Amino acid sequence: MTLLERTDAFWQWFLEHESALLQILSHPADYQPHQVTDLLDQGASLLSPELRYTFGGKRQFTFSVSGQEHLFYLLPYIVSRRPEALSGWTFHPGIPGMPGQSFQFSMFDSSIPCDQVLISMSYRPADRAFQLAFYHPVLCSLEPAQSLQAFYAMLELSIGESLSWLYIDNAKPLESPRPNMFPLSQLDRRLREALRGMDLTVAERPEDRRLRYGFDARKSMFRRFDIVEGFTSYTGLLNDYYRGKTEQFEALLSYGAKACYLSFPRDRTMSSVLADRLRYQMENTLQQALGPTGSGLETGVVLGGALGRERCYIDLLLYHEPDFLPLARAALEGYPYSFSLSDFCLLAPPLPLYSKGPLLN
Repeated sequence: MTLLERTDAFWQWFLEHESALLQILSHPADYQPHQVTDLLDQGASLLSPELRYTFGGKRQFTFSVSGQEHLFYLLPYIVSRRPEALSGWTFHPGIPGMPGQSFQFSMFDSSIPCDQVLISMSYRPADRAFQLAFYHPVLCSLEPAQSLQAFYAMLELSIGESLSWLYIDNAKPLESPRPNMFPLSQLDRRLREALRGMDLTVAERPEDRRLRYGFDARKSMFRRFDIVEGFTSYTGLLNDYYRGKTEQFEALLSYGAKACYLSFPRDRTMSSVLADRLRYQMENTLQQALGPTGSGLETGVVLGGALGRERCYIDLLLYHEPDFLPLARAALEGYPYSFSLSDFCLLAPPLPLYSKGPLLN
């Protein structure tokens, strides 16, 4: 089943069991915890038996990313397809955080108030992310691994899983506080203010934030080693490709999503600027054909693209692969190139999308 089919099966299950779930929320004392878990697992397992979530409050259902990178790209789509009939519920694609609030955090036999953890931050333009340093006498007295584990757990509870993953590059404990540090409870506000101060839009979805990358292009029997410069919103998938790994690809596939890329021969008569502009135009054309991102109606999203010495590349994440080929062919038919499509794996063979002239491998 594709991700679209799994997602619709989950929402259909939720609609069919809504009355039972409302009964649980209204009379929680009437149910044993395992009864609630067994019921909810029936629905969540339609997406994946490994998927974590929380349920409760005022009609709230929250998925948990739990450090699994691929879920940042899948859960927002799943939530975006929520049926209108469930508009009285609140669904989160990850832990939303408690910006501006303090809370008591307990871990490793320690209890720490969030607003007593002090933070300093610095911005790395190349990564479009922040580096953090933190101090609290109890937190920083733990073993280094425990200190970091506890801090990252507090961080996600404070600013949310998505913002933490998108914008925090790393963090380190300090032996003593620095001047001008501020409470962790203020981090969300200060991070957003810093981004706005640099005229950067705060991305809410991973595909909205792209990072530049580049290589010393070289000859290779494999594609993408000719890349000079590119942009990506999924660094883990890109890194796996060049390491010959398939972990991210397979994790996406386990939910029914397909990571792949289109490529076409670069026009040698065209300058790098014009070739890059053409590729960017194709990316926009493809995304329009796939549907507006975040709508729940899109067949997939463009993750980025790259300019190579031999070929140009457009990276994709498909939620319902069967609809892609006719949409792509219709969108690209006006371009005089031979396109091929490959799974986002080093050893995956290129397959012709359609040909207008000889297909160059």
